[in-house]
Formats: sequence, C-alpha cells, structure tokens
Amino acid sequence: MIVARGFRREPLEAVIHSPLLGPDGSPACRPGQFVSTDDVLLGWDEDGTPVVLNLAYSAHALIAGATRSGKAITVNTLLAYASLMRDVRLIVIDPNLGAVAPWWRTAHKVSDAIHPDEPTEILRWVREEMQRRERLFWSGRTDRITNFSPDLPLLLVVIDEVTNYTRHPDRKARERFEAELLAIASQGAKFGVRLWLLTQKPSADVLTTAIRTNLSARICHRVDTVEDFLHLFPDGRELDITAADRTMPQGVSIASVGEMRTPVRLRSVDLPTEACWQINDLMCTNGLKVRELPAHVDLDKAA
Repeated sequence: MIVARGFRREPLEAVIHSPLLGPDGSPACRPGQFVSTDDVLLGWDEDGTPVVLNLAYSAHALIAGATRSGKAITVNTLLAYASLMRDVRLIVIDPNLGAVAPWWRTAHKVSDAIHPDEPTEILRWVREEMQRRERLFWSGRTDRITNFSPDLPLLLVVIDEVTNYTRHPDRKARERFEAELLAIASQGAKFGVRLWLLTQKPSADVLTTAIRTNLSARICHRVDTVEDFLHLFPDGRELDITAADRTMPQGVSIASVGEMRTPVRLRSVDLPTEACWQINDLMCTNGLKVRELPAHVDLDKAA
C-alpha cells in the first residue's frame, strides 16, 4: 500500500500564539504555576498534533538554526515555562544577551561573558552540585533523580551561541570550558540537570561528537547546508523532510523530542521576546527577583 500526502498550502504557515498569552497578547500565566513534570507545549506538527516537552522526564537537547530562522521563539518558550516552574532553577549563559536579557533578574545564575572563564565557573558550580547530590542515590536507592522540589530543583542550563566558547581563541580557556561541558553532558541528566545548547552551526568543530551524542532531543530550524542538518539528524538523507531548505517558514523546524520515533516538522508557538519581559515583570512583582539589571541598562528602554 502506498500512502501519498499532498497539501494545497503550507500547513505550518499559520502563527499560533503561546498559551502563556491571552487574546490581547498579555501574559495569562502566574509565577509558580507549573512544575517540571508538566508538559511544555512547543508547538504543532503539520498533522495538527501537539508537540510537547517534559523537562522532568527528558534529557539534554540541541537547538540549531541560522539567523532569522525563528530559533529564538522556540527558546523563548523553553525559558518562559522553566521560569514559571516552582521546582526548576534556570541557568542561562549567553554572550549576545539575546536569550538571557528578559530573564536576567530572575534566573538562578546568568552570564553574558564573551570569554569562557565566567561560564566555566558556572558549569563548575553545576558539577559541584551534581557531586553534592550523589548521596541521594544511596538514601533513595536509585540511580537517577526524578523527583524535584523547590529544595531539590531541576537545573536547566541553557547556553546560547555555544560556538563563542567552544571556538574561542584562548585555547586553554576553551579546553577548560569544554571539559566542564562534557562532564555535564555525559553525567548531568541522572543528577537532575538538563543541558540545552543553542547554535547557528552544529558542526563537529563547534560541538565534539562526545558532547553531541548526549544531546538526545533535537530541534533544527532552517540551516544553511545539508551537512549542518545531518549533524543533528545523521539519517537525514533518508528522511522526507529537511531543514536545509531556504523556503522553510520562520518558526518552523525539524524536531525530535520525547518518545518520537520519527522527526516531524514543527511550528513553534509564538512567544515574542516582549512577552517574555512582561512575564519576568510579573515574577519580579511577586518577589522572585534575584538580581538587578546591569547598571548601564535603562529598564524603560530594555522593556
């Protein structure tokens, strides 16, 4: 039997707004509304099936996409839901401030450093926290932490433009960063750490095979070459879909998350950066502010 599918129009052209927003585009959510076991709606595939992510039951992930591919919209959804989860601590490293800026005041740890040293110290702190959690394996008679709470939170570590650190000209600093990154990628999931790496080009000189093989969830927005796509989906030549397509609409990606057996075309729900600032304002109003914005930032302009 041969099954053929045809479309009179691009089924993923329509923009679908995030359920975190009301009809007028303002936040329709509250701080602490979610927990790590709640499904995060990433978007919809071309058959109208919701694509969800569950931080508590997932592992590490890789998001790739060229400039203006819509990668930031997907990242906004991830960071917003994580920020609203009362048993998650968000850690964001971003040399370009694109991802971290809206969450600067409330994230557990942040860095916009260009040199790898400060991000490496943050990753070292994460690894030390992993070591502190080792005793829970004995007391809980388990080999993986699956129950999270405000006292034992899931740690979501998001590194945007990871290329900046893995290809930094300071070789020794770069190597220290990569060593900490590999330790978290290979061991962190069982200690309650979720690592999400973001990059424009997921090539082998950006992420080593040892790191990339530990990033089981993959979301690939439009990329420049077939080779870029194959770094996320090695069997991509056998798929009927590809992200190496200049006609791919902004906000559409090829995704494999959770228990998916086959990657799908995903239209991410739309959560603009402006809405992320508004959600963060709500969190600050509720007393969840951890730090002030950098001294040189004018909040009125930032918002």
